[in-house]
Amino acid sequence: MKIQHVTCLATNLDAMKSFYAGTLQMPVIEESADSFTVQIGASTLSYRRSDSPAFYHLAFLLAPGAFEEMKVRLTAAPGLMADTEGTVLFTSDQWTANHFYFEDPDRNILEILGTTAGETGAAPWARIGEVGLPVPNLAGFVSQIGHLVSTELPPESETFQFYGDDHGVLVLVREGRPWFPTDRRATAHDIGVVFEGSEEGVVQVGPVTLRSVLTA
Repeated sequence: MKIQHVTCLATNLDAMKSFYAGTLQMPVIEESADSFTVQIGASTLSYRRSDSPAFYHLAFLLAPGAFEEMKVRLTAAPGLMADTEGTVLFTSDQWTANHFYFEDPDRNILEILGTTAGETGAAPWARIGEVGLPVPNLAGFVSQIGHLVSTELPPESETFQFYGDDHGVLVLVREGRPWFPTDRRATAHDIGVVFEGSEEGVVQVGPVTLRSVLTA
């Protein structure tokens, strides 16, 4: 699943734009009074202004050569998130890569993985690798999206599943399950995901809109 574009909500829009463009060094490619879009390698990410707080989890794939520099940058501000044992650097089995977590100005839980997963020419950012989707029931959600987007990965439990492939995944979690490495419980908010697929189509399940576009 190659994720092309993700759309989320933000309350602190100006601070968010400054953080993504400045601290994360993601180029702003489009902006208005109520939204902005940044380029993340082969993907783009948009935030739209909202009066109601929202809470997301996203993971970005970064070229290995830039990983340590970004880790140092984010250790300084806003600081890396630790688990209950104080660990801040982790290893992902899904991506076979080191990764760490931090928060943006809206307190979304963001993750950076030091891998391009075999892709070249997208330095330093490769693409969006993970999009967290809290849902009431994982099996029910999968039954509603399975005709449009498939997975190569088996479910891990009734409350957690990586859904996709080695290019990108939807991180399906049951609403209320804490997002690692915190105790903050996942809540569902409006979100749109555009991904490359074998056919065009759109499916909406609650606040989640998934759109498949033909592979270029």
